[in-house]
Amino acid sequence: MDLEGAIRTRRSIRGLDGPPLTSEEVAGLVELAVLAPAPHHSRPWRFVHVSAARRKPLAAAMGEAWRADMQADGVPEAQQQKALARSRRQLVEAPTLLLGCLV
Repeated sequence: MDLEGAIRTRRSIRGLDGPPLTSEEVAGLVELAVLAPAPHHSRPWRFVHVSAARRKPLAAAMGEAWRADMQADGVPEAQQQKALARSRRQLVEAPTLLLGCLV
C-alpha cells in the first residue's frame, strides 16, 4: 500500500471488547509507542494508564471541557449530548485505557 492509500484508508477503532491488558502488555505497547517519530530525535511522549476507579472523574472533566468547546463552536445541544454520552461510555467502559500525550 502506498502512503496516500494508507492515509485515506486509516481508521480509529473504538469499542473494543475483551479483557483488560496486563501490566506487561501495557508496558510493551508503551515501549513500541515511544518509537514514533519526534522532532530532533526527542522523546516527548508520555503515557498514562488510567485505572477503572479514575475513569469517571476523568470522563467528567474531559466532557466539561469538550462541552465548552462545542458550545463556543455553536454545536446544537442534541449533537453535544450524543457526542458526550458516546465519549463518556468509551472512556468508562474501555477494557484498558492508555492515554498518549505530547510534552
